[in-house]
Amino acid sequence: MDENLLRAARTFGTSRAATVVHVAIPGALPTILVGARIAAGTGWMSLVAAELVGASSGLGFSIEYYRSLVMAPSMIGFVVVIGFLGMLTNAVLLAVQRVVTPWAHNGEVSP
Repeated sequence: MDENLLRAARTFGTSRAATVVHVAIPGALPTILVGARIAAGTGWMSLVAAELVGASSGLGFSIEYYRSLVMAPSMIGFVVVIGFLGMLTNAVLLAVQRVVTPWAHNGEVSP
């Protein structure tokens, strides 16, 4: 968060609570939402990896199943589905980020 924003709030004599609510939280929110997008991507990777290793159903299991049957088109189809779902998740979170933090651009506060 930009230290100048906190100094400006103190200059105007805002209380500590008002500074947290109106300056610190809105200043940190874009970065928090970027972290949520990164966490969603990591979550997808972990989910698929866990399904590849030890699940009896799911997208990762299907990839491993079709790999063992040497059915490459089906296997690649599931890989494409996983990629599409990951992109969709990111797009939804990015749209939420743009609505919740209209003053920010791609997770960074504009100068």
